[in-house]
Amino acid sequence: MGKICLLIVVMLGVLTCAISQTANISKPSTQSLTKGKGTLSFKMNGQLYKTDSTETKCWTSSNVSLAMLWAKGTNISISWQIQHFNDMGAYRVDNDSNGKLNFTLRGKTYWVRDVDGTNYLNIRITGVKEKYNVKLLSGTFEGVLADKDGNKVRITEGVFVTSDI
Repeated sequence: MGKICLLIVVMLGVLTCAISQTANISKPSTQSLTKGKGTLSFKMNGQLYKTDSTETKCWTSSNVSLAMLWAKGTNISISWQIQHFNDMGAYRVDNDSNGKLNFTLRGKTYWVRDVDGTNYLNIRITGVKEKYNVKLLSGTFEGVLADKDGNKVRITEGVFVTSDI
């Protein structure tokens, strides 16, 4: 978890530097970079979950090969990172070399616990929108995650859209 926090701080620093060098006078504040404007919904074992549209976004920048998602809502906190990100397409997070993820729902955390291929999250990036040197990402996701005891859950019908920063 400490590595994720450090990576997030570094990513924000890179994005802040990139944005502060932009001549656009209507650029967003640093605080707006941590919020986002988007939607994320999915079903876990058939139950629908949705995040807060003011605290959801997935993004990358052209000088970093890492895509990140932050999404929060009532009793929901989701984060993921996709390593080696380059453009629209399919990405499979199934071990530490491909990325990391964390789904916390009602106080219970799920992630890719086993690296034997039985836990995974398939993420498909279907839209990229550039704004202030930041690439806002949208797409779909599905997979199988596990809790600390190895109990598996199925994630289906996952959709995320980042509309603005």
